[in-house]
Amino acid sequence: MSDVIYQYQQAYVPNNGNIFYFWVDCTKEIHDEEAREGGTVRTLYTAPPAPVLRWYRLCDNKPEIGQEVIIFNGLIHTGYRYTEFDDFEYDSYFTIGNATHWQPLPSPPEASNEQ
Repeated sequence: MSDVIYQYQQAYVPNNGNIFYFWVDCTKEIHDEEAREGGTVRTLYTAPPAPVLRWYRLCDNKPEIGQEVIIFNGLIHTGYRYTEFDDFEYDSYFTIGNATHWQPLPSPPEASNEQ
């Protein structure tokens, strides 16, 4: 799926003389041609698909030692690292040993030049 949708405005004039306008999806080439000819155009941006995060059962698949993950033990906890003691540690003080599921953290947002 493209993350950009190009549209131009088209007029419809029925026999009664009223003018109705509607938007038509088009290719970038048609969009640009309409703009050059003075037509009304717009560009819509769609959000990229959200990543699908998968929960892993801890008894089937363990994270790497030291890997920061999201864990579930009836509640969802973030910022915990898996330890060599088969538990999860947060900031060297808090541990959770009864987690049943985990998933990797999503990737951070990409840097952009937009303000």
